[in-house]
Amino acid sequence: MLEDTDATEEEIQQYGGEQVLQAVKLLTKSKGYVMDEYIENIKNNEIAKVVKLADRLHNLQCAKVASDKFKNRYIKETEEYYLDLAKATVFENDIINALNKLKN
Repeated sequence: MLEDTDATEEEIQQYGGEQVLQAVKLLTKSKGYVMDEYIENIKNNEIAKVVKLADRLHNLQCAKVASDKFKNRYIKETEEYYLDLAKATVFENDIINALNKLKN
């Protein structure tokens, strides 16, 4: 399955093109994935990077109603992986602000 959808690779390529297909494939976590490798691959694909950062921002904003365990996991992941990924992007300040709100 490609990133939470029933679409096939062929359908994504048909409607979005090869670049979109490659980005979707990078965003799709495989069983047993290694987070460092996952983030590194996304970092090298501008489409995947923008989509992942928008998704992380949205998730941070929505996590304020989640359990403390979930919030703490999101805070840790964001600090460890996503702050660096967001550097010098339009998402950097928004992610920092959302992270700080989640911490309070």
